[in-house]
Amino acid sequence: MTGIYGKAGQDPFPATIASLSEQEYPASAARESEAFWRQRLPEAAASLFDKGLTDEGVAADTSQSWEIDAGLARRIRTLAREQQCSVRDFWLTAFAACLARCCTCDGEIRLGIADAWPDAGSEAAGRISAVLPLTAQLAWDQDTARNMLHVRDELQLCAAHARYPVAQLLRERGRDGHPYDAALMTEAYATAGNAPSMAQMWQEQAPLVMALHGEAGDASTGSMRITLHWDRRRIPAAEVAALRRRLEILARAAAGQDPVALAALPLMETAERQQLLSAWNGEYRNYPLHLGVHELFEHQAQWTPDAVAAEYCGQSLSYRALNEEANRLAHHLRAKGARPDALIALFLERSLEMVVAMLAVLKAGAAYTPLDTAWPQERIDHMLADAAPLLVLTQPHLRPQLKDQPVLDLVDPLALWREQSAANPVRGAGGLQPGHLAYVLYTSGSTGTPKGVQIEHRGLTNVISWHCEHLPLVPGERSSALSGVAFDASSWEVWPPLCMGATLVLAPADTAGDALRLLEWWQQQDLQTSFLTTALAEMALERMRHGDSRVKRSLRTLLIGGEQQKMTPEADLPFEVINNYGPTETTILVTSGRSLAQDKVKHIGRPLANTAIYILDRFGQLVPPGVPGDIFVGGAGVARGYLNQDTLTRERFLTDPFAGTADARMYKTGDLGRWLDDGRIEFLGRNDQQVKLRGLRIELGEIEHRLLCQPSVREAVVVVREDRPGDRRLVAYLVPSGGEIDSQRLREALARQLPDYMVPAAYMRLDALP
Repeated sequence: MTGIYGKAGQDPFPATIASLSEQEYPASAARESEAFWRQRLPEAAASLFDKGLTDEGVAADTSQSWEIDAGLARRIRTLAREQQCSVRDFWLTAFAACLARCCTCDGEIRLGIADAWPDAGSEAAGRISAVLPLTAQLAWDQDTARNMLHVRDELQLCAAHARYPVAQLLRERGRDGHPYDAALMTEAYATAGNAPSMAQMWQEQAPLVMALHGEAGDASTGSMRITLHWDRRRIPAAEVAALRRRLEILARAAAGQDPVALAALPLMETAERQQLLSAWNGEYRNYPLHLGVHELFEHQAQWTPDAVAAEYCGQSLSYRALNEEANRLAHHLRAKGARPDALIALFLERSLEMVVAMLAVLKAGAAYTPLDTAWPQERIDHMLADAAPLLVLTQPHLRPQLKDQPVLDLVDPLALWREQSAANPVRGAGGLQPGHLAYVLYTSGSTGTPKGVQIEHRGLTNVISWHCEHLPLVPGERSSALSGVAFDASSWEVWPPLCMGATLVLAPADTAGDALRLLEWWQQQDLQTSFLTTALAEMALERMRHGDSRVKRSLRTLLIGGEQQKMTPEADLPFEVINNYGPTETTILVTSGRSLAQDKVKHIGRPLANTAIYILDRFGQLVPPGVPGDIFVGGAGVARGYLNQDTLTRERFLTDPFAGTADARMYKTGDLGRWLDDGRIEFLGRNDQQVKLRGLRIELGEIEHRLLCQPSVREAVVVVREDRPGDRRLVAYLVPSGGEIDSQRLREALARQLPDYMVPAAYMRLDALP
């Protein structure tokens, strides 16, 4: 049989020792070793380094070498001696920890150790030069010393099976190309007579090799040096340089006198950490967070009473008329019991009545809960039962869907509320505070039922104030509103223009859910600022790229968001494109940045004022720039939590350990991202089952839950597929409980419970889930 040691061949999993005879390597020993490795080898995972940076013909071997300072080298040797370990065990622990924390979100790495191992199969006290996988699981809650012991003991076990061709098992488990992400090579291995060259190492074993020199030197005077060799066709030099800095910082702390858990070892110097927490985070701005957006509107109505506030299908309201209409309704709502934190539902199509209702509810001191009139009846009923609104504001043709709910018709010209005072309600009468609710918005829920996100006034005022500062409008200028009334972007579209004296232009209600009709309407409007979901915006940009010039040249700012950006704008666009990011739970948006044709990375910009973005590893530690991690959001916009769901609120809204105040909280978004070198953020997708489709947030778990409630379905998985560029669809994969799957029946059943955008477009029958 063939081992994996000695002279390297052309096979990327090289057979590198001459064939061994049965006497040299008995079959029983081979079977024992195979069982050992099969038990310890992890499942296959994608390579950490697969960037494909340059053409195959380019010379790829690159190296960087540095001397470990004498003090650190001495401490490492002392620590190794005290633990009865080797210097190799220290660097292996440090290298593995650094790779796991800097290159992955889940800590899954494939690390090889190239060393001269004791030959258990030889009667002589010989050694075998071999590359073996690190099978030891790092104990992240323990310090370096304890992990060194664990690594040492595991390697001793592995060394007894060093003759077995473990690379064959790695190939079986799907490791195409390099069997390892990285390898640590000891001096003993490098100086062995049959060891492969360094070029063969990174070509055949791993694209990144850390060579250790001087590990066996004198404890007090011996030098220690490290060389990193890497394939620059797959790993950028800047990434290796950053990894080297992180490794040095981590190693210095790991060899320090104070024991520190492996998960808490620093990867950054103090100055770089402060840059993440201060310089790159949202600056402090003294916005009027003590005021609600309705009060900002009231000030604007005093300054520009005759300016046009809102337009809809040929109808319009001036600031004076809108303010007085909302005041009358607000007084009536107060008489009906409206008070801080009371909920009033809005069951309205996009219209001037919708704007009046949003404004009036806030003036009355209550919070609005918008519901989409196109939702299935069961979903509407659930949300009304959960929210238990004081009242539902609606239009006559929608009343049949509200059953026994207390309703108020906003269209009736003879309604009693129209006789109320037109004066602004007195704020003190309701006792409204910045921490009271402004609105509750329902989003898809992973447990099968939607969840209501509770947004407070200070969060809404903060984001609207930021918008007014950075994207100003003046009376006479126009901004659009196209989003569905139950989408948080609707509040973003409505409030900024009304707080600046500009005109809010509402898209016709009958365009809701029809992307092509919305786009046709949008292209005909005279606008200065507009928000489009990313999918709709990219459709418009693609049309312009192919010569469609119907977009008015008055447009100067196109805001996009709601899902991951796929294309960058053309350089000669007559308006700027600004990409925005923000979960519903953090009040609409938390980062914003201009998207340029020359951008190498599609980013989501920088944090808004009074907003903190933390990118953390799975241990809750800040990650350095360039390292992927989970996005957490702190600051003024963090929601109160989920309505009537205390357990879920505690899971997602956590104490903010970086803010410096006892009551500060941060929200766990479930999104992945990383800091770029200039302080902008790259969005890397989700780390759970939540997706965005045409700007709408969907929990795939909610759809799967509904499918599993159907008698004909035993198992279900829902995914988003994109078989054609730009055509993203939900597809359900189903294992029947018996008999056939009736796709039409399933579609009809889901349509009674879920919005149209959450009903899968296709249903695939499987005998078993893979």
